[in-house]
Formats: sequence, C-alpha cells, structure tokens
Amino acid sequence: MVLILVCLLVAIIVVYATLRMRRYPLDRGLRILAPLSYPLFLVRRPVLRFANSVIRHMPGGKPLEGMEVRRGDIDGVKVTLYRPEGVGDGDILVYFHGGGFFLEAAPYLRRKCMRYALGAGIPVLAVDYRTSDRFPWPAQLEDAVKVLTHVAPKAKRIAIGGDSAGGMIAQSLATWAGRNGIAIGFLMLVYPVLDRRMETASMKDFTHSPAWNSRLSRRMWSILLSGSSAFENPAELDDFSHQPTTYIEAARFDCLRDEALVFASRLEEHHVSVECHLVEGACHGYDVLESSRTARTMLAQRIEALKKAFS
Repeated sequence: MVLILVCLLVAIIVVYATLRMRRYPLDRGLRILAPLSYPLFLVRRPVLRFANSVIRHMPGGKPLEGMEVRRGDIDGVKVTLYRPEGVGDGDILVYFHGGGFFLEAAPYLRRKCMRYALGAGIPVLAVDYRTSDRFPWPAQLEDAVKVLTHVAPKAKRIAIGGDSAGGMIAQSLATWAGRNGIAIGFLMLVYPVLDRRMETASMKDFTHSPAWNSRLSRRMWSILLSGSSAFENPAELDDFSHQPTTYIEAARFDCLRDEALVFASRLEEHHVSVECHLVEGACHGYDVLESSRTARTMLAQRIEALKKAFS
C-alpha cells in the first residue's frame, strides 16, 4: 500500500513537471526551475523574518581566488566590499541584491558580486539594505542614499546595479543621484522590478510562472508599501535628463519582463544609451543555476557591459 502511494505521488509530480515545462519551455540547463515557485501563503512577515534569520546563518563559502572581502557598515547600513587583489578605489559598482525587498542576500547573490568584481576588474560594494519584512519603503532607498553619499566623494567613476527588487532600488537611487548632482556613469538592471501598477501583458499572463509570478508581485508590493506615501514609480518617470547609460535584462517567462522592455524603450525615446537583452528560455532569477549555459552567457554579457562602462 505504501509503495502504491509513493508511486502515485511520483507519477503526479512527473505529470505536473511535464505540463509546466510545456507551458514554460525553459532552456535545458534551467528546466529544474519549471515546477518551482515561492508558495504565496508563506509570504508573510513572521515567516519572512524567520527566513531571514536562516539566511543570516547560511555559510557564505570561501571568497573566490584573487578576491578580498571586507564587511563593515556605512552610517548604520551593512555593506560588503569585494575587491580584486591589486585593484584600487577609483572605480566602484554599488550593488543591490534581489529577494522581493523582503529577503536578505543569499550566498549565491554574493558570489555573483564577486564574479562581477573579478570579471570587470573593479571593486563591488554590496549593500545589505533594510528588508521590508520589518521596514517598509522608503527605508531601502534611504539606506541606498546613505551609502552613495559616503562613496561619491571618494570615487572617480560610479556604477549602480541591482537584480529584481535590487534593480528598482538601483534605478530609484540613480534618479535621486541625478537630481542631487552626483554623477553616475552606468546603471545595470537585471530582470528589474519597475512598475507598481502591474498592468503589462506579462503581468497578466504569468500568474503562475516559475520562480516568481504576478501573485507574488502583488503581495510584495503590499508588504513594501504598507503605510508608505513616499513612493515614486520608476515606470512613470518623465525626466531622464540625468539617466546614465543603462543595461537592462529581461527573462522571457517572467511576469516582470514587459515592464523592463517598456522601460528600455522609453529610455531610447529619450535618447538614453541603452543595452537591452531579452533572455530566451529563461524565467525570473534563472541565474541561481550558476553553472547553466544561459546563466554563464548572460553573466559574461553583464561583465562586458561593466568593462565597457569603466574603460
């Protein structure tokens, strides 16, 4: 009887995974992500706080060869500096991790920062901003401003980057910097959150897409903006006079796809230099599978964009 139940469960899982892969034909190295998603019922503040306590105790692993890692804080904001050995302080990438605004940086996100640093030959300053499970917006932007204000007088050239939720923080910070006379040379937005209105076709289509979906986005916004009236929607910006050269990456099967593509088009209309990539066969957060061909290809694209920006 137990064996029959186990076989039935396995069969159900196989059928479910097969149907998901037909609906979302991910690249070969990413197919394991097809049946996966955050359970919506777990996206609640008490659960998120517990998840962050677990993340904080996860082993970060050894630094990559040739990498110096220094942890500290800037005006109360925790940061980690990843510096390739022998590289000075003139140039810097200030980077904001993803995680729905409510999750802290997992180890693979920190490895990504190290690869940016080694590949582009620049220091990368990763910002551990306050997460929305305890601090609604604009706490995240306030932390970003503190870090940039500290870094700007010492840096020769500054780039800002972020993935997913971190992409929105990066764009919001770049907008703030332009208005306050801080020169930003380059902006890197990887499958970014950009539009709280959630009205695009991909938002309407991908309600159950792998890794992340529009139902989760709706919950994310409700947590982030609880009690906040100080939010400026990046997708509704109408002044791009200070927008730096921008790299934007969107994934084919991502509810956030269209807001990234529309934003790239708007930048082009305003004569901002834009490099935009639509990653076929990929879902949101696909580069968690770091060894996949797609992740390695796009990581190389990002590094090339960074090298070009700092050349």
